[in-house]
Amino acid sequence: MRKRARGTFGTNLKLLRERQGISQAALAERAAIPHHTVSRIERQRKVPSLDEALALCAALGARIEHLAPAEARLAVEHQWALDELLSLARKLPTEELRKVVEQVGAMLLRRKR
Repeated sequence: MRKRARGTFGTNLKLLRERQGISQAALAERAAIPHHTVSRIERQRKVPSLDEALALCAALGARIEHLAPAEARLAVEHQWALDELLSLARKLPTEELRKVVEQVGAMLLRRKR
């Protein structure tokens, strides 16, 4: 069984990419994401979206759990959940969106107590 990653997703991505002898540009092309995105992820300037992380893993033939430590997986999952919520919110009529925002606000206030 392979060991789980210890560094950040970006650090582990760079190590695996370099081990495979692939340039950032080639990886970006394989993953169908912009080259600057790969660079920013490797330099830990950007947390990849779930889609980006999965595309990069597929392009390298790796599983996400081998590149992402638990903290990074949580960050990616939280970003994905936020993206999904925003996408759904954009489809709601204004009045329904207002109600949802009020309910979420109330839940957050209760949680702080």
